[in-house]
Amino acid sequence: MNRNEIVEQYIINEENLLKYGFQKLDKHYIYQKNINEELYMTFIIGKKQFEVNVYEMIDNEKYLPFYRKEANGSYVSEIKEKVKQEIDFIKNNCFQSIDLRGQVLDYVKQAYETVPEYSWESTPSACSLKTNLKHKWYGIMMNIPYKTLGIEKEGTVDIINLKNEPSKVQELIDYQNYFPAYHMNKKYWITIVLNNNIDMKEIKKRIEESYNIVDNLK
Repeated sequence: MNRNEIVEQYIINEENLLKYGFQKLDKHYIYQKNINEELYMTFIIGKKQFEVNVYEMIDNEKYLPFYRKEANGSYVSEIKEKVKQEIDFIKNNCFQSIDLRGQVLDYVKQAYETVPEYSWESTPSACSLKTNLKHKWYGIMMNIPYKTLGIEKEGTVDIINLKNEPSKVQELIDYQNYFPAYHMNKKYWITIVLNNNIDMKEIKKRIEESYNIVDNLK
């Protein structure tokens, strides 16, 4: 089972992983823990990987019911809950939030004196970013389900929509970090996923491009 969204949204705290019992092997961190007298779970964590598996002690084969969504008997449900608790503990104690959303808001305030406007009651986390003089949108930040971008993951992710030249928009789209604009004109706007796969320097560059394009419009 992959929980890669954790390493996409959080930064690994190596010191805490090692204190908890993880061992570093090449570029990955490995951890094993018994669930009961019959099963054990393993974790493999890397820069872009958070993998969890459950094995049977008797033959070291995967415990297949753990991987089946429809398997919901009392025993397998108990196993799934114990694994979930372990995942949550590791996430809460061995990872730190990267908070790219906060970094973006700090940057636009410092660079452009932009104060985000929260105008939509139905989506309180969504905000618009406007130029100073003309008060035109150069960015919109939202939190949306992964699946609205065509990403087959559960949960939600922060995004920012920014403007660019049509040729540049098409050049940037890679369906990993850059996507066709969510809820905006896909010719002139692009969606950037705010996770650990993209560098803040790159985001700042796209914000600057968007701001300049909008600010220069007549």
